[in-house]
Amino acid sequence: MLGHTVVATVETRDTQNDEGCARFGGSGALMRATDQDTLEQIKSIVTLSSVIRRKVPSLKRSGREYIGLCPFHADRKPSLTVNDQKSLFKCFPCGAHGDQFTFLMKTEGLSFPESVERLAKEAGVTLPKTTDVKTAAKRLTLIDVCERVQQALVGHLAANPAARAYLTNRKITPAICGAWGLGYAPSEKGWLRNLGIEVGLLAEAGLMVTGEDIPVAYERFRDRITIPIRNSKGRVIGFGGRALDHNAQAKYINPPETPIFHKGSVLFNADKAREAAWNGEQAVLVEGYFGTIMSASVFPATVASMGTAVTEDHLRSLWRMSDEPVICLDGDSAGRKAIQRTIETALPLLIPGRTLRFAYLPSGLDPDDLIRQRGPEAYRSVINASERLLETLWRVFTEGRLFGGPDERGALEGRLMASTGIIQVPQLRRKYEDEYRKRIAAMGKPLRVNRSNSNSHHSTSPGSIRLVHGIHNGGMSLRDAMIVAAAVASPSTTLQVMERLSADVSLSGEASAAVRTILDVLAELPEADAKMLTEALGKADALATVTEAREICHRAGISSLDQDGEAAASVLLKH
Repeated sequence: MLGHTVVATVETRDTQNDEGCARFGGSGALMRATDQDTLEQIKSIVTLSSVIRRKVPSLKRSGREYIGLCPFHADRKPSLTVNDQKSLFKCFPCGAHGDQFTFLMKTEGLSFPESVERLAKEAGVTLPKTTDVKTAAKRLTLIDVCERVQQALVGHLAANPAARAYLTNRKITPAICGAWGLGYAPSEKGWLRNLGIEVGLLAEAGLMVTGEDIPVAYERFRDRITIPIRNSKGRVIGFGGRALDHNAQAKYINPPETPIFHKGSVLFNADKAREAAWNGEQAVLVEGYFGTIMSASVFPATVASMGTAVTEDHLRSLWRMSDEPVICLDGDSAGRKAIQRTIETALPLLIPGRTLRFAYLPSGLDPDDLIRQRGPEAYRSVINASERLLETLWRVFTEGRLFGGPDERGALEGRLMASTGIIQVPQLRRKYEDEYRKRIAAMGKPLRVNRSNSNSHHSTSPGSIRLVHGIHNGGMSLRDAMIVAAAVASPSTTLQVMERLSADVSLSGEASAAVRTILDVLAELPEADAKMLTEALGKADALATVTEAREICHRAGISSLDQDGEAAASVLLKH
């Protein structure tokens, strides 16, 4: 049986803290029950710079680190360096070094357990009781279980041609399989029992399904590609599974909550991504196991949440990797809602110099699809074009909407101020509020009555004439600009409404000429997508009008019509 080799104290503290435990007798029991993942969780919430700044007010940012006067010797020139990502401080002149716990031990005379208890309380992390040494041992036992099962899964993949063919079709090479530890769970019942591990341990590790209403325990993963999920030390703590059967009820299975896996705090690939981010790679958060694997081939510091929305713990882990990680979620309506939820979670946690960026995938594609269909550079362009959180929040409240009247603009301001009101840092909150008020004020600049379509079959009654934003250079109204931008963004919908768009009288001259050119191109290339259509318009010398239309939309707070096919289609079908 597995478990007789467990050592519960091996991974509980850094070498730099051993001296502290030895000096304060009787304190080892708590530390034996406190595993390294818990210590890492505390350090991710209470950053090293925030702890040191209490004693070193002179601490200031310098690049990716902080520098300040060392409190351990008579320091006249700042010689203390602090790295939040590595949770490491060091003074070269006097040799002092360590993490958050060490700093408290050195400056306040605390023992290592006392420093852990102090910061755990501050972080809101519950520590195990001193009587929970057996629980800590069980945690390590479950990790050993997962490690052993992982070896078996890798062997099953090597022996199954169908599973390997599936991965090959997804452009997952044997080298990628080896680097990520991909495996295969056989379809036969009982395969897991053959490993000789107690069923109870397998169930606790999330690998077997048991219950009072289940007569015979069965394997959670069958006929699935398996993806190991690792903790900060690179040890396996759970598995994700992808069904080979396309008719399977659940395409993907995430690990259940176990003593060693908590979906609200674990990020897939965090162990590798953290090191890549420390080496200067852009940190990116995506969705899905294969999305992560493919994204990491372009951006090695890629991670993913699993089966849950992005949590505060996830964001803190991301910020330990980078001050400005990119959130790149799927380009569908669910992905956009997830972005909005992420913003709501992030706003109270923002501090100067720590924010998020958001990247938008083409509708219906995830990173895996995009890279396989259009190549790594297409995906790199998406991430490099990411926008600031401030811009994304503006987009959430304004895309696809018109704000011609003061009532609409007032309502917009109210919604934006309510959202930014949860930012905890006053000076940062004011910057967001000032920027949004400035943009809303710009929306109210000169308005005119749009009568350009009064003789068309789209004409409105005098009582329902709409106010739109003023003429831009050549006289294109916001309505006309929206139609031009939408026609390029959603070619398939443009073909559906071709007859209406062909009625030149309903558009200003500049917009009418652009739409005629778009329709001519689509007549020759009916399968053209937005990118192909844009290239064709460039050759036809009509791209300047399209660019102008997009700029008018952007100034009006409608910046998504050239990126979001669904929003563009809505505009075309409406008009």
